[in-house]
Amino acid sequence: MCGEKRGLLPFDEISRPIAGPVDSVDFRALVESSPDRISTLDPEGTILFTNHTLANLSAVEVIGTDVMSYVDEHERAAYREALDDVFLNGVSRTLELSTAGLSWLTRLIPIKHDNVVETVLVITTDLSERKRAKVALAKSENKFRALAESGSAAIFIFRGAKILYANPMAERITGFTLDEILEMSYGDIVYESDGEVAPSDARTRHQGGGVPARREANLRTTTGEIRRVDYTEHVFDDDGEPTVLATAVDITERKNAEEERQKFETEVQHAQKLESLAALTAGIAHNFNNLLTSILGSASLAASQLPEGSPAKEQIERVLQAAEKAADLTNQMLAYAGKENFEVGFVDLNQLVRDVIPLVRTSLSRNTRIRESWAANLPSIEADPVQLRQVIVALVTNASEALQDEHGEVSIRTGALKSTAHSGTRVFVEISDTGRGMDAETSAKIFDPFFTTKFSGRGLGLAAVQGIVRAHRGDIRVQSQLGRGTTMTVFLPATSPGRAVIDDDQRSSPGGSRTILVIDDEQSVREVAQAVLQEKGFEVLLAGSGREALDIFGERASEIDAVLLDMTMPRMSGEQTLVKLRRMRPQVKVLLTSGHSEQEVSQTFAGKKASAFLKKPFRASELIDRIQQVVNPHL
Repeated sequence: MCGEKRGLLPFDEISRPIAGPVDSVDFRALVESSPDRISTLDPEGTILFTNHTLANLSAVEVIGTDVMSYVDEHERAAYREALDDVFLNGVSRTLELSTAGLSWLTRLIPIKHDNVVETVLVITTDLSERKRAKVALAKSENKFRALAESGSAAIFIFRGAKILYANPMAERITGFTLDEILEMSYGDIVYESDGEVAPSDARTRHQGGGVPARREANLRTTTGEIRRVDYTEHVFDDDGEPTVLATAVDITERKNAEEERQKFETEVQHAQKLESLAALTAGIAHNFNNLLTSILGSASLAASQLPEGSPAKEQIERVLQAAEKAADLTNQMLAYAGKENFEVGFVDLNQLVRDVIPLVRTSLSRNTRIRESWAANLPSIEADPVQLRQVIVALVTNASEALQDEHGEVSIRTGALKSTAHSGTRVFVEISDTGRGMDAETSAKIFDPFFTTKFSGRGLGLAAVQGIVRAHRGDIRVQSQLGRGTTMTVFLPATSPGRAVIDDDQRSSPGGSRTILVIDDEQSVREVAQAVLQEKGFEVLLAGSGREALDIFGERASEIDAVLLDMTMPRMSGEQTLVKLRRMRPQVKVLLTSGHSEQEVSQTFAGKKASAFLKKPFRASELIDRIQQVVNPHL
């Protein structure tokens, strides 16, 4: 039946009563309170009784009318067939009807008297709201599915620990199939950032548990890789069961990029710190070298003027020894700054390391076993073999000491690799140990000056090692983890023969005056050089700056046989002074002196070649020998 609810017909207006005690209180209450339309029909389909009228019709108008007039035309045949079947066979029938967008469920029930069907009870239920709700639910589900299956976030629905639903993105992120995911539990797939199983429990969350609604977590994958996700949970009630809707946005690449950026910034800051320390160290070493030049020069000159067996000469020799030890310390400082004095040549790294191993083995603990692995056809490198041996000795010794007198292994391996970042081939030597390793904080400090993990420090230590490597245009890397040992790798550029450090083709034949122009901003160095040279018969001119030197040279250029030129001076540097001297007299012989390395001097003066180089601090004899080589190169 269809239509709108209007009201109950009075029982005294019913033309034909339903079989049974219609005047019972229970039946009346049932009929009046029922939301359904309840009617009775005779075999012809005439309405004998109804508890609700139809729209715009009174009770009197409805009673006695044909039920077919209230059924849509396209459904009358089915209704007629069902009604006849109920009267004929005495069985109940159910029909679903629709009218003007409304839906109805109609049940036809036979009412028998003496086993004969006299009337049919018709109960009609309005399904319209239910239908609309079902359609709305279907639309909502379709929208959710479309969003879930096309979104960039993995979506899970959990009840307790059981996974009820996962979308295709969950499949793409984890690598598991949807069927595999639905067989898993929450703890099988979701981890906290620290690697522990996430403490998520829907019931606990529903009761106000302490798990945050949004946090960073990890998803396990088929490969064992952990994908880092921005994880959000929302608890809702599903048929009385607290259920969790979880979304997981993959942020692995973003987090990796952030960590790389932070790592790069940390490395840059550390490099800037080391660069500042190197500059400071180089400056201090330069000043110390000037002081030591004065001490060594004066003391050695005084010693040369004393007779053999003189008590004073023995004391001066002690001064010289102490000064030379101080010079060694400044060399360590320059090594840390990457400005050590190098004697560069072409070196076979395999052979150099092989030569070092027997020397260092005697100082290692008996519990240390050395394992060697040599790369075949290793390219040569350009390096100072003495300095490079110091690097290898220091690294092997450190690796052995990391074993702490326990049985362990130090591995030494060489190799070469192509480097796009460094445009060419790089040769490396890798030294690793099976010791206790270092944590990240310690690893970050090992190249700091005077830092040590030993009971007593050993000076600049690895800082000097790093300085030597950097001065060879290389770098050193450390990999270490507590309980897993440490690996130190030194990378150096491969090279080919053919580069000289200092060119002495400017040395002409001896002759002319033996006048030397000494240019140095340190008065004590000028005075020592003057005393040493004059003691050997040279005439000496002194200049405390580049400008003063140019003035003197301009007046007496033809008399000056050679120039002793300090590389590092304020205002006008040694390089600038050399250029101007050569403009005034291209063939002038120049002996450069500096506390920096000869290699660095040759790079700085590229294209402006000096005749020779003298490393500060120097003894009187060293100055005389080098001046004689410049002034009289053929003697």
